[in-house]
Amino acid sequence: MPSHNPPRPHHSEYKNKSSNSPYRGNPSPDRFRQDRARRDDTPPERGPMKMGDFEGIDGAHYVFGRHAVLELLEKSPERVQKLFVSEQAGKDSRLKQIIGHSEANKIRWQLVPRAKIDQIVFQYVESFADGDDDFKPGMAQGVAAMVTAQPLLELETLIENAKAVEHKLIIALDEVTDGRNIGAIMRVAEAAGSCGIILPKHRSGGLSPMASKTAVGADQTLPVAQVTNLAQSLETLKAAGYWLVGSVCETDMPKGVKTLVQDYQDVKYKNTPIVLLVGNEEKGLRHATTKHCDFLVNIPIYGQIQSLNVSTATAILAYEISRQQRQK
Repeated sequence: MPSHNPPRPHHSEYKNKSSNSPYRGNPSPDRFRQDRARRDDTPPERGPMKMGDFEGIDGAHYVFGRHAVLELLEKSPERVQKLFVSEQAGKDSRLKQIIGHSEANKIRWQLVPRAKIDQIVFQYVESFADGDDDFKPGMAQGVAAMVTAQPLLELETLIENAKAVEHKLIIALDEVTDGRNIGAIMRVAEAAGSCGIILPKHRSGGLSPMASKTAVGADQTLPVAQVTNLAQSLETLKAAGYWLVGSVCETDMPKGVKTLVQDYQDVKYKNTPIVLLVGNEEKGLRHATTKHCDFLVNIPIYGQIQSLNVSTATAILAYEISRQQRQK
């Protein structure tokens, strides 16, 4: 079985510019696929993890990127099983800080070539439906943490936990599928003081690697509930005293819906538990979802574009709700 360690600068293969070595230049997804194919006919080794044996633990989850890993170590170090850090860590103050946190929390860490870390991340991202198109060499920023899976809450648990929060805001996503948008919404929700977010189990993106990286640590602290039936869950939230606010692009009533669409700043959110509903990147909220809403709101568009990105719209709406809820 051929070795997959990248050649060092003193190797002739590294120096020979005419070489067809797949390791010259930046690592690519195609090279990782070729390496993976060469390994697929060999049973994985068991026992202690060592260099190159990164997928030895079945079902392992990873968090990658300097900011995301550092946030994880500061907020939830108990979730980290092991760290893989680039051999160039000595030149990067953030990576040295990450190593310091791991030593303080007695977490195993290992220096490995940056290409190996890219390989770990590529294989992890590829295991998700939207992974192939999202991977870019170097996106791990020289660090990957093997972690236990982020626990998902039942809706009833999220509602119960929110009872202790003075300003209640929950953000529910209706068929939002892009991992970057989900991660950005999680970051907004955490920063705006939200009690948590709700993700449908079906026809929705989940806590994918891209969502985790874009959340920059917010996914490590923000409560997340996953529900099977969103419509049923909305009625449960209504029964618990929440008012449902749906974000729409239309300036008039959606067909078949009797609730008037209002400017988001004209609605009074103060002293009211709110569920903010945001919809699919292209289609917006489903008709079946808007029927449950107490308010439908839109953000005025003054330019020529038709709508805002869902995470941008969520940020505007969540901060207006949060601002009003905190007014004295």
